[in-house]
Amino acid sequence: MNDSGVVPDINTFSYLVHTFGKLNKLDKVSELLREMESGGSLPDVCSYNVLLEAYAELGSIKDANGVFWQMQEAGCVPNVATYSILLNLYGKHGRYDDVRDLFLEMKVSNTDPDAGTYNILIQVFGEGGYFKEVVTLFQDMVDENIEPNMETYEGLIFACGKGGLYEEAKKILLHMNEKGIVPSSKAYTGVVEAYGQAALYEEALVAFNTMNEVGSNPTVETYNSLVCSFARGGLYKEIEAILFRMDQSGLRQDVHSFNGVIEALRQ
Repeated sequence: MNDSGVVPDINTFSYLVHTFGKLNKLDKVSELLREMESGGSLPDVCSYNVLLEAYAELGSIKDANGVFWQMQEAGCVPNVATYSILLNLYGKHGRYDDVRDLFLEMKVSNTDPDAGTYNILIQVFGEGGYFKEVVTLFQDMVDENIEPNMETYEGLIFACGKGGLYEEAKKILLHMNEKGIVPSSKAYTGVVEAYGQAALYEEALVAFNTMNEVGSNPTVETYNSLVCSFARGGLYKEIEAILFRMDQSGLRQDVHSFNGVIEALRQ
């Protein structure tokens, strides 16, 4: 194109960046971005995000950070997608302080987080064991009038389940019902897990039965959560009954199901 005397414009460069990004030719994307910068054609934020996301998928924090600083030095303002990509990357590597710092930087820069951003944070801190922080994030989200979606609720209840925060899990389930949102199997599984972690076995079974009554079909994970809960309490007969129901439902037991039985026998 250059050899024929035709000078590529910003649209040409952007198209090439996205094309090479999809082909995972990151060196070529970097070369194009530098060529755009030196030629006075400032890449747009979407172009930088292509390279940023590619490095994030490779798990390369160093390269992703390099792109983040490169775009700002070139005068390109990061958007919500930029920050979300980095927050997710830091979270996957357990860099929770970096997640907090970047989220604060995002807010200071007047880049408003969206539901997707909060979903990432809820998942990151939930998997990291920062259960109360997850609940606080959800409250911040509501206070900022950002509408939670099913992914938000599932991530939130999952975190409450792992942390044994059954009261919070119950409130979230109630909140969903008030909003007219039918809780998913994953959401109910989180409630079952929350009761189980708190050694409230009867309540866990009630939540499980309620799930069946409202037509939310239990999954293998739901049954296993209940089995593991009963195992911690040494309730072998209850486990037998649950495994029988699991067989009747057509679901196959997996290694976690059998581990629950072994755990119960050890009590």
